[in-house]
Amino acid sequence: MNKHRGKLVENFVRKTGINISDLARSLSVDRRTIYNWFKQEQLSEPVIYRIAVTLNYDFAEEFPGLFAAEDLKQRTQAKQPTDHREDEKWKDKYIDLLIKYTHLLENTGANATSDPKIKHLGGR
Repeated sequence: MNKHRGKLVENFVRKTGINISDLARSLSVDRRTIYNWFKQEQLSEPVIYRIAVTLNYDFAEEFPGLFAAEDLKQRTQAKQPTDHREDEKWKDKYIDLLIKYTHLLENTGANATSDPKIKHLGGR
């Protein structure tokens, strides 16, 4: 009897309380894609592997014939979690620099809003 791969993955995700939006973002897919994967009885090995690595979980027990336990353990141990706070920090720095640049242009007599590259800042 074949196991419903999508349901097994979904059960794990739901049990752990992982947010579907966060999982989708981590996998660079749409939330709808995640739900479609959950419906697939024969969910592909590469998809299961990607989810396993992203969640840092070894699905070798749920799918004993698909992966060697060592394969997933090595890959999941090597994966570093994404720090979204670090991304936000750099985004904020970039915006601050754009604002300073706009002010510099305004103070030097250049018309910052006539430059189409920075017109969207609205003279901040």
